[in-house]
Amino acid sequence: MLFHTFLLRLIVTTSFVLLLVMLLQNTPFSHAFCNPWRMGNVNQSIGGSILIRSDEGKLIQRKISYRSPANSCNIMQSSSNDIGDDNDLLNDKNDCNHNSPVSKCPLSMTFSRYRIDLSSGKDDPSGPGSGLRSGASLFSGLKASIDRSTLERKYGKQLVWIDDELEKRLHRDRDKNSKRQLKAEIGVHVSAIFWRAVSDLADCNAKKGSDMTRIHDEHEDDSTLVLAFPDASHMCLRRLVDIVNWLEEQTLQAERRQDVTAKRIVDNYPSFSSDHPMSLDGDVPILANGWCAIHAKIDEDAPVSTVILARSKVKSLTTSNCNSNINLPTAETTEARTKAWVDRVLVKMGICPFTKSTTKSGQGLNDVGVPVGRIAYHYSKASTGQISSLMADTWEAISDMITAGPSGKKGISSILLAAPQYDTNFSLWAGPIFATLEATVCAAAAEPIVGVVCFHPNYATPDGNSWPGFGHMHSVPRLRKWIQEEDEEFSSTLTDEEVAAGGAFQRRTPHATINVLRAEQLEAAENRRITGNLYCTNIRTFSQVGFRNLNGDLEKERNLICP
Repeated sequence: MLFHTFLLRLIVTTSFVLLLVMLLQNTPFSHAFCNPWRMGNVNQSIGGSILIRSDEGKLIQRKISYRSPANSCNIMQSSSNDIGDDNDLLNDKNDCNHNSPVSKCPLSMTFSRYRIDLSSGKDDPSGPGSGLRSGASLFSGLKASIDRSTLERKYGKQLVWIDDELEKRLHRDRDKNSKRQLKAEIGVHVSAIFWRAVSDLADCNAKKGSDMTRIHDEHEDDSTLVLAFPDASHMCLRRLVDIVNWLEEQTLQAERRQDVTAKRIVDNYPSFSSDHPMSLDGDVPILANGWCAIHAKIDEDAPVSTVILARSKVKSLTTSNCNSNINLPTAETTEARTKAWVDRVLVKMGICPFTKSTTKSGQGLNDVGVPVGRIAYHYSKASTGQISSLMADTWEAISDMITAGPSGKKGISSILLAAPQYDTNFSLWAGPIFATLEATVCAAAAEPIVGVVCFHPNYATPDGNSWPGFGHMHSVPRLRKWIQEEDEEFSSTLTDEEVAAGGAFQRRTPHATINVLRAEQLEAAENRRITGNLYCTNIRTFSQVGFRNLNGDLEKERNLICP
């Protein structure tokens, strides 16, 4: 009898446990144990989201948000709102459609780090490229003439002697500048000339007659260009060569990858047409149609700093469609959209305390020696397969800013350069593009005079798991720390996703944008403001406006058409 009673109890207990396991496997409870949130009473699961009932009895929806464009997902908590309000963080669905103009997520991500190894060392004071010649003496003029004749005999019509061009770009008050600043100014101008030469040579369809391609009109071999810089730093040119060759290697890797992809498509789909438009996702740049990679090297035996640029064997594939100008907004429309964003975010919302209008910036810093200057709006139509063209447009804009000076009628305080063709590829923009920009600043030794800042329609705040490089928003953990220190009560109301959104929307512009600031303005602003307080204030402002409203306003600016 006892045995039968024990057996009956065992059967009942086992059945109950099995039933409980089955229920857990088919209900949202199974997700609760691996969830980082403090869960309430789970009611049901809909559309991949989780509905729970809070202690107050309200239905709360928990969404899934992605943290990396590489399809690596992380469950993050959105705002706790009544489900009837439909008040998702960014409206609609927090999906990661990177083909849409403004991706709803990620709001934070782990940045891939691109490292360009630059040559180290210093210029030999007695060798070529020791810097700007001291004074216009008879001896220096004679030496320059002899050096030029030597190189002309060696390279013929392939040689471009960069002397008058550099002299025109140097700031009018260069004699008053410190040696370090003068070297930086020369580096900026050399970089502008260098990148334009690389861009012109890379474009196999470039029109003859431009400053850097004019020699090709008279020379059968237009695949090589030799630039001689009598006033340039030898180390500056050597590092610029490092950057160009890094881009060549990246392009070579992309070509190999695309060749493999194309072969797989043809093998699996024999009817696939070879001239069918095909593109490759990822950070690696693909050359645009009619473009080729450039290989660069230094002429070590030349009497002045001399670089040889040659078209690489790496050329664009006819299937690439990344140079399409379809639906590309005009320069006027792009400027109008950027100005609308500046007016809404920087001026009216006060996100930048030193920008009070859409035309000038630097207000409030005059007492520390920073004059109010003009905001220069620039536009680049370079495609994602024309990185050298984007670099040329950017460094020519920086060169113009340095030449104009910070004050006066033509003085320029900062630059906003928009490149609409990069709008849907934040990984490329934040990765290789800004790595190339950062490396060029270093090559030019321009850190004492300029700084670059990254903006993009899909900007995501660094999640703190990697170093994104200079020019990016502070990480989510650092922003959280500052908010906690400034206002603990406010911090307790914010989820990490909202902190990430508060950082991201400070950098989300209508188009992919490079912001260039003068270093002295950056330094003065850092000394004037309390960084933690500023970011806490900005995130509080965005929180009050609402992230859904911020996203909607950005969409309106992106759709603005200049009459």
